Amino acid sequence: MKIKNDGKKFGVEIECLINYLPQDQHDGYHTDAQQKAAKQVLADKMISKGLQCQVMVYNHQTYPFWKIVPDGSVHGSECPCEVVSPPLKGAEGYRQLKLVCEAIQECGGKVNVSCGLHVHINLKRSRSADVARSGVARQQLIVNELKNIILFYAKFERYGFDYLAPASRRNNGMCKSITTKAANLYDAIQDGESYNNFTTPETAARNLFNNGRYWKVNCECYVRYNTVEFRQAAGSIEFDKIANWIEIVQAVVKRAYE
Repeated sequence: MKIKNDGKKFGVEIECLINYLPQDQHDGYHTDAQQKAAKQVLADKMISKGLQCQVMVYNHQTYPFWKIVPDGSVHGSECPCEVVSPPLKGAEGYRQLKLVCEAIQECGGKVNVSCGLHVHINLKRSRSADVARSGVARQQLIVNELKNIILFYAKFERYGFDYLAPASRRNNGMCKSITTKAANLYDAIQDGESYNNFTTPETAARNLFNNGRYWKVNCECYVRYNTVEFRQAAGSIEFDKIANWIEIVQAVVKRAYE
């Protein structure tokens, strides 16, 4: 596929199941050792393609390499895992993503309804006019951007984004609808006193989403990563599908940025 938007830095979290043994040679990946061995096979496959990758325990750290971690929300007889990227950008980022998809497929990878695809888009401002602003002014720019992303996504959630996702990703416990939250935000904007509770990205995440991250759009991650996370996409190990979703959410952020 031709990538149209170089866009901001992005990151992906690919939930999937891997199965590197023929079905008649295993009865499931039941032990930690079996699951670790399966993840290591995938890591070695990625390394053979020129990527840096490590198998790790579950963690929320960002690294300059790909990591493969357990994922308790993924269910199946194969080995459940989450393949998490380092910060990526542009053609090189998509090149790495394509190699990862190939590696997962070569390790018998698949997805089911318990799998999701999460995409982070970096919100750090680099335009000289933005950098020159005071810290408070820059904070307010980010708050406005988060606000615009939420309102825009909610506006098209039911008759736009939901049509791009299967029923399993339209409103479940891992990616809940944001329409009510957006309505609360709109009311707060109309009420100047209430809107004062959204003066920093931290207070916006806390007051709007109650410090929760399991929404179709997760703003809480800005506090730790300077990103917004889009969680609605169904699990996929197909490069074109993942790249298309990245392009869509890049466009959402670009619309909020302008």
